[in-house]
Amino acid sequence: VWQASPPRARFLSIASGDMHNCGVLEAGNIVCWGLNNRLQSSPPVADGLVFAAVFVGLLHSCAVTAAESLVMCWGDNSAPRWDSHMQGPVAAT
Repeated sequence: VWQASPPRARFLSIASGDMHNCGVLEAGNIVCWGLNNRLQSSPPVADGLVFAAVFVGLLHSCAVTAAESLVMCWGDNSAPRWDSHMQGPVAAT
């Protein structure tokens, strides 16, 4: 399952993984593209949520919010890479 190509927009930063990529747009929102078989290219969407940075792994992605420095992760958590009791985009403090 593939996500669309990146939008034609200005990025503050881009992170590249094995088969997916994510970027922080100027407005602070996250966009991802590429392989999405574990939802690693499906970032959280919330009104008013602004990100400062994004990082990608093999089958997961994480981002840091600008205001609170809150870490949010999404994608495959089978290892587990973050708290194994959390589902879908999760926030870690």
